Amino acid sequence: MNEILSPGVMPGKITKNSRHLTVKKWRARVLAQQEVPNYAAALRKLAHAEQARQGGKLLEGVDIDEYIEKLEGRAELAVLEVEGKCCGFCAFYTYYPTLDEAFIALFLVAPEVRRNGMARGILEAVAPT
Repeated sequence: MNEILSPGVMPGKITKNSRHLTVKKWRARVLAQQEVPNYAAALRKLAHAEQARQGGKLLEGVDIDEYIEKLEGRAELAVLEVEGKCCGFCAFYTYYPTLDEAFIALFLVAPEVRRNGMARGILEAVAPT
């Protein structure tokens, strides 16, 4: 199981009224199969929220709950945890693990943690370079 803690922190948002930088701890890792049920609700919540943000175009003509359930049962899952909360995931398949390659079925990161380099951490957990 790969786990990326590089560097384990991300800068928070700086407002005009603040001179301090908020630092949040994060990690990206591949889940063991027995951990997947513990993340099911968070994965569905992220997928439904992104589907709404994209006006139903994320997965057109697909029942999101059925699709996520299929991924939970068949795909490998890497998650992004920020301050202990699941804020992103990558559902993927590895056909030749020795090649460090993966087919990505779905990759989502919550908007509030985007543009901080953490998505790269998820990809690194999936297929280390």
